[in-house]
Amino acid sequence: MGKRGRPARIIRCAKPAKCPKCGNRHFLIVVYGYPSNEVIDEIDKYDIRGCCLPPYKKVRDKSGNYYHCPEPKYVCSNQDCRLEVFMRKECEIMPPIDDSYHFYGREWMQQDMALQSRMLPRLRRLVHDKLGADKAKEVFEKGLKTTNVQQLHELQREYLGNKNKD
Repeated sequence: MGKRGRPARIIRCAKPAKCPKCGNRHFLIVVYGYPSNEVIDEIDKYDIRGCCLPPYKKVRDKSGNYYHCPEPKYVCSNQDCRLEVFMRKECEIMPPIDDSYHFYGREWMQQDMALQSRMLPRLRRLVHDKLGADKAKEVFEKGLKTTNVQQLHELQREYLGNKNKD
């Protein structure tokens, strides 16, 4: 397995051309669950990790922002490096409420109104400070129509970009 301890983690929009840590150009695709026949036929291209998805990982990007990421998409094939690559589109700024999100996949929509009721006024204030009262009213009206936390995150990205504002 190589070195013990926590592997290095990075966030990218696509698969990197080479590993920024060791320079290796070969990445393995991370697979959870029972592998299919095509995975078994080309076992050297995959990193099979078992049946249970891990809890969200807190990963820091290049600009110093922290994201909560479900599972890595790629891992460096160098046994001493084992750099994990997370996809930015799958990462969240706020952590999910509970781990049951993993068991139901992307189709399951979180209905946590308590968190949404705390996030929406904060988002409204941030938009008001950055873009003015008209945009704050617009974001608040759109925010009232959201049904889950992920939609609020998308609304925040739309108005404020990908930066964490804490």
